[in-house]
Parts: sequence; C-alpha cells; structure tokens
Amino acid sequence: MAPVMEIHNALGVNWEEPDPDHYRKVLIRITWDDEEEPAVLVPLGDFFGIGHCMPNSYQSALFTVSAKPEESLIFGGSAALNCWAPMPFNKRARIELVNENDLPIQQYFYIDYELFPDELPEDTLYFHARWSRSNPCNGWAPDIQTNSPEVNIVDVTGEVARASAFGPARATPAGPILWVIGEDQAS
Repeated sequence: MAPVMEIHNALGVNWEEPDPDHYRKVLIRITWDDEEEPAVLVPLGDFFGIGHCMPNSYQSALFTVSAKPEESLIFGGSAALNCWAPMPFNKRARIELVNENDLPIQQYFYIDYELFPDELPEDTLYFHARWSRSNPCNGWAPDIQTNSPEVNIVDVTGEVARASAFGPARATPAGPILWVIGEDQAS
C-alpha cells in the first residue's frame, strides 16, 4: 500500500425534508490506518464552520462553504462543503457520514488524494478533530460575564503542527463577547 500525503474532500448535502438541526445530526467520522478510535468525530456543520446549523458562503485556507443565496443563513439550508486540510495516512483512510437523524439526506462527494512510493516518516502528524460544548452555558448577563466558569477550548500535549478552535457564539447588539485569559477586557 502506498501512503497518501493528503486528502482533499468535497461534500454536498441536500435534505429531502427540512430539519433546522441537520448539520448537528449528521456526524463526520474519519479513521486513519488501522486505528480503533476515529481521529475525527464532529457534527458535519461544526467541522465545516457552520455555526448554529446556518450555512453561509465563505472561503479560508482549509475550508470552503458554498450556499445558494436562497439557502444562506437559513437553519438547515443545503450547501457544498470543501476541506483542503492535509490528512496524511499510511495504509488507509475511512471517511464516514453518520446520519443520526430520522430523516434521510442526499449527498454527493469526491475525494482527491496523492500517492507516494514510500511510507511516511514515523514523526508524521495525523489530522485530528473533536467537538464538545457546554450546554447550558449559564452565567452570561446582558452587559458582562457573570459567574461563568472558564471554558478550556483546546488542551494539547505532544507535538502539534496547528491547533485551532471554532466556536459560534451568540452576540449582543454590540457584537460577540470573547474573553481571552490574560487580556484586560473582552474583545
């Protein structure tokens, strides 16, 4: 088996019946090589940066989402989803969509990959993604944070090539409130 340095996948989803929570009820699960546990286990919408199940078109270095104008910012609106993140593996990759909804989904997908003649070095970093949330998230007053515990967004040990977090938040009329440890005021 030839190792693969990266996978570029594209996925389009449509719903036969509307459900505003489709993007949370469908999971993306990716397992590398012969691992027993998935390296990626995330609701589909959160993996692609679709906060609160409301797709809107955007483009970044690693992800793109394309929603038709009439589907944009509508709960559960259909969209085309692309991931350009490098996802190396040696033997195999298993990419699954798990529909935990009672309603069916329609999808199309393609996966681009590049084969290499030699195995990847032992120190190759594999792509991982996890999802978590605090629900309910009590403690927010209209003006400022009150009695809310700190939330640990990422906890990493070992060598890391890139760590990032996506967290959709409800905003106040003045905009979102984000407190960063070590900062004097919210941003």
